[in-house]
Amino acid sequence: MTLLQRRNLRRLGWLRAAAPIALVLAAVGCDAAARQADVYRVQQGIWKAIRDVRTARLDTAGADSTKLLGLRQQFIDAIEQVSPSAWTPGEGGARTQEQRRLLAIVSQAEIQAATLAMEAGRPDLALERCRALGRAAEGDTSVTRRMDILVSGSLKQMGRYDESIDVMKAMMVRYPPRAPDSTGVEDFVLGLPNVIIDLRRTLGDQEGARRELADAERYYNGLILAGGLDPRLEAQVRSHLVQTYLEQNKTAAANAGLDSLETLAIAYPELKQLTPEVRYRRAKLQASQGGDPAQAIAALERVAFDFPMSPAAVPALLDAALLKERSNRLPEALEAYQAILSRYPARRDYAATALLRQGMVEERLGNWAASKRTLESVPGLYPRTAAAAQAPITIAEHYARVGDRQGIQAALRRAVDAYTEMIEADSLAPSVVQLRWNKFRALAGLEEADAAFGVIESMVANHPTSPLTGQALLEGIKIADRKGLTSVSRGFLARFVQDFPNSPKADEARRRLRSVSK
Repeated sequence: MTLLQRRNLRRLGWLRAAAPIALVLAAVGCDAAARQADVYRVQQGIWKAIRDVRTARLDTAGADSTKLLGLRQQFIDAIEQVSPSAWTPGEGGARTQEQRRLLAIVSQAEIQAATLAMEAGRPDLALERCRALGRAAEGDTSVTRRMDILVSGSLKQMGRYDESIDVMKAMMVRYPPRAPDSTGVEDFVLGLPNVIIDLRRTLGDQEGARRELADAERYYNGLILAGGLDPRLEAQVRSHLVQTYLEQNKTAAANAGLDSLETLAIAYPELKQLTPEVRYRRAKLQASQGGDPAQAIAALERVAFDFPMSPAAVPALLDAALLKERSNRLPEALEAYQAILSRYPARRDYAATALLRQGMVEERLGNWAASKRTLESVPGLYPRTAAAAQAPITIAEHYARVGDRQGIQAALRRAVDAYTEMIEADSLAPSVVQLRWNKFRALAGLEEADAAFGVIESMVANHPTSPLTGQALLEGIKIADRKGLTSVSRGFLARFVQDFPNSPKADEARRRLRSVSK
């Protein structure tokens, strides 16, 4: 055998030995290539959908619900380019790097699709898809957190408020809050108790809000007692805890909490940004304890003067203005409200309150013409705010105080029109229950019983557990009784007993229902 032949045989042996390895490598390479192809197909579809969304946003004609749902479908089509099995973990239970990448891309597309569905007024389309992806992404908290947020938001938009709150509470248990990054932005989980409390208040459920405040106190205290918190996270937790104490009028606990915040700020120089917040809350606490309001006003205004760019500046100025108004320093209060409007127009909730209070102060100063103009401007300038809901009724209350019957009727008619317009503009917002309640009050004042009963029916259908709905039912019973409408009264009584069995007035309603049913 020649040397060349022996070399060829050795090469053949190496090739035979390497053949199984090559087949495995080829298979792995094909699998990786397939995954990369999956990622590419999804990305291409998403990029096209994003371009189309941007084009629609720039279109002066805007995008109606049909167009929004069409844009949503593009994201769904991109997602469905691959099977969920492409990001499902294998037998080992861990996703590969490519699977994690694909899941992240799919979740971003699902977020875009859900956002468009909710914008189009179809949160139901977002709900189940987000739930399904949340289940499929189990183990990847970066995805499940986002899906849970969208599930809660969809339920809220659908008016399923208790379910939305249940999801938020489950998130508080499931996801420990993260320490802030270099920007200092707070983890959204830490603010969920406040979201729940605000939602209860918006729904007119003050008793529920008090319960949620107590739950929030326990939540934040639990985080502190567990220990091991990053100092920046601990500062945020203690800040929330102080707020719950203030809202529950727990003065001693609030003072102790502020002492703890100051100790943290001294121990960690990077927490010096706590200073304006601590000073604001000290001043607010001082104002709540009575005594000379001038000192509390000066302390509040000093916070805004020393830290004009701090988030605490605007609430400090508003609290100072409210104290001036309560102290009958009306010209100063008027000037303070106007300063808030000119300096901080982007802080919409505070600006809306300032404009409403400006109108009230103008009335007290004897300038009803200016007051009326100011109050009438609130719903248009600051829709979807508590101030917008209050302003139309405030105008009617002025005419009632001065005994102007014709003025009352005209104001109530304008209030009905204003509330109707605000409800139609966003009929799924939680604040709509307050708007419907105010519309009912205006119609009752106009003695338009049939229209008022129609609003009650709408409240029962859309807000069956809201305390405002219970109040409307009780008022509707009185109107029906005055007009001798026994069947209407009986219907409202039955509904009140069914939906509010634990109300302090439920027993009386049951007795009346039995008597009118005989």
